[in-house]
This record gives sequence, structure tokens and C-alpha cells, in this order.
Amino acid sequence: MLLAYIAVKQLRNSPVKTWVFDNWYISFPIIFIVFLIACMLLGFIESILKVREYEQENYAKTNPYFEEMNRKLDEIIKNIKQ
Repeated sequence: MLLAYIAVKQLRNSPVKTWVFDNWYISFPIIFIVFLIACMLLGFIESILKVREYEQENYAKTNPYFEEMNRKLDEIIKNIKQ
């Protein structure tokens, strides 16, 4: 939200800047709502693409404690099936 404010503030006497700051009681809530919708949309896309799950999976592969735990779990499952 602050970044949007800074970006608009950097515009040099443009009609957009004039309108945003002259009608701040309308423009700021609109900018806030657009920001929330954009965040929700990006979160939805991230959940569809399963970015977080792949990230956690890759982290788990590089974690030696998790690898050891998986190895022990595989041994337990192997012993149960015998």
C-alpha cells in the first residue's frame, strides 16, 4: 500500500496524481481494495500452481534431519509389511 502511495507521489503534476490527491477520500479506499484483490488473486494463483508445496518439498529434500526421518519411516513401513 505504501509503495502505491510512493509511486503516485513520484508522478510529476500528472492528472492521475492530481485526481488521486484531490479526491483522496475516494481514491485511497479504491487503491486499498484493488491492492487486496490483487493479493488474493496472486494467492489463489499460487495455490493453483502449488508453489508453496513444491517449495516445502524441495526444502525437505535438502534437510538432513528430514531425510533421516524419512529413511527411518521407510524402514518401519518395510518391517510392518514383512
